[in-house]
Amino acid sequence: MNKAILDHWSIMHFAIGLLLGVLFAKFLKKEYAMLIALALLIAWEFFENFTFHGNWGFIYFREESLLNMISDVIVGFIGFLVTFNWLK
Repeated sequence: MNKAILDHWSIMHFAIGLLLGVLFAKFLKKEYAMLIALALLIAWEFFENFTFHGNWGFIYFREESLLNMISDVIVGFIGFLVTFNWLK
């Protein structure tokens, strides 16, 4: 079980947040964009942790602690805020 607050996957979660910020800044008001981004990041964590386990070719998924799952969402949301606020 991955108990680390931040790990190498944190970079990917941050990058996804950056991408969501870029996509949503052009089309959505901040309030809607924040809610949708947060909902997508949380949904992905549930999907990732209850669907993917084991070796998927070049990627190895392992079970995460609740603290790691929460930090993944926070890191992704920070990435979203960075680009959304920069582009708005």
